[in-house]
Amino acid sequence: MKILKNTKLFLLLFLFITTKNISAGAEYNPTFVLQTDYGNFRLKEPEASVVKALLESKPVQRLNYIYQYGITEQTVLTDGIDTEGNLVEGLIFNQENINGPYTRAKHSWNVFALLRRMGRPFTEQIAGALHDLQHTAGSHLGDLLFNDSRSKKCYHDENIQNFLEEKDIDQIINFYTPCFKPEQKFNFFNCCPDNELQHALRNEDHDKSSKDRDVNADRLEYILTGARYAGLITKTEIENDIMRQIGFDKRRGIWFFKTVEAATRFGILSLDLTEINDGSAWNAIIYHYAKLALNRANSIYLISKEDILYNLTDDQMWSKLVNSRDAIILNLVYKILNFRDSYCRRQNPWELNFFQYYEHEEIEALDPTRSPTPSFKVSVTVLPKFRGINPTVKTCNDNGCYNFKRLTEINREFRSRYIQTKYTLESGWQILLDSDNPLAKEPFLHGC
Repeated sequence: MKILKNTKLFLLLFLFITTKNISAGAEYNPTFVLQTDYGNFRLKEPEASVVKALLESKPVQRLNYIYQYGITEQTVLTDGIDTEGNLVEGLIFNQENINGPYTRAKHSWNVFALLRRMGRPFTEQIAGALHDLQHTAGSHLGDLLFNDSRSKKCYHDENIQNFLEEKDIDQIINFYTPCFKPEQKFNFFNCCPDNELQHALRNEDHDKSSKDRDVNADRLEYILTGARYAGLITKTEIENDIMRQIGFDKRRGIWFFKTVEAATRFGILSLDLTEINDGSAWNAIIYHYAKLALNRANSIYLISKEDILYNLTDDQMWSKLVNSRDAIILNLVYKILNFRDSYCRRQNPWELNFFQYYEHEEIEALDPTRSPTPSFKVSVTVLPKFRGINPTVKTCNDNGCYNFKRLTEINREFRSRYIQTKYTLESGWQILLDSDNPLAKEPFLHGC
């Protein structure tokens, strides 16, 4: 009996010590689950602490309130597909089955997820999560306002490393990553072996002989997620038709598709999104109206440059413009909300389904600044941003799968559509304006 009691005491003591050690071990080596649209990832130390510290930092949190499509997402985004299944200008963000608005934060951590799924180094994954950290309020609106005409880079890409250091983001990463040597502290532009960042994340294309844009993590994310928000593809289709058919060749630094069908689906999505949103005339018009409004707000000390760069969210900036008592700003706000006030026409003879003429008679009664019988006398050219992708496909023969070709070399039908869309946008849109329209003297340069 005494032996049995001692045995019970021993077992209780053993369980107590074991439980305590397990608990202590959990505290010492915690895990953290990062949830994204492209999978949930259980992170261990030191990665967990790095990601949690970044998520809690003010610069990263601010991206939760910077919309991916900036000023247009707040104001005039219209249907992406009409009742007959045809594309129309603009996008509608159908919130069904989608977790919240499409923000720069969502985009950035999705890029992190895509890089992680491809087995890229953790430092590169972090660079992916931080690549849009310097985006201003209004998203690419800051590029229109602050771009240096002498630089080939967009404003939000300029001096990103200095921005990280100024906001102590680099210290967060280095503090929680003791495996870094002092001489190997995190640097955005030199974070990856053999400088593979430029291929895996953004900026440079591997095929120097081609001027066509190829896939990288940044472009892959904003095309797939943007197409999902526009109702062009479902989450299930993204996973089954795209993600399972894409790979990354580490030796060459190339994102590639395993099948022509998957590459074609993705390439068409990139052209559709360009036509209905980024490459549309109305998008450029709205951004340039907003640019004039912010320049005016800055001149009357309503909104400072620092506010746009660091302080204001998109909603806060828009609220300041809408609630302004300045007649010039209010007129520009009205024009943003009624962007169809500008009449558009094609410059080249090709007629694409997505183009429409807008002639709204009610505008005359609503806009007090517009003459009763407007005459459109001034023609300006809009050069929008072409975001179409000519993806790489890994081709096979009897000797194996070693060759990489652009989709336009394989799919003749896609090649025709790609060239047509690219030529259309690079030729520009001709916009007819009232002679007194503030955009009549505004140079229309494409954004970033």
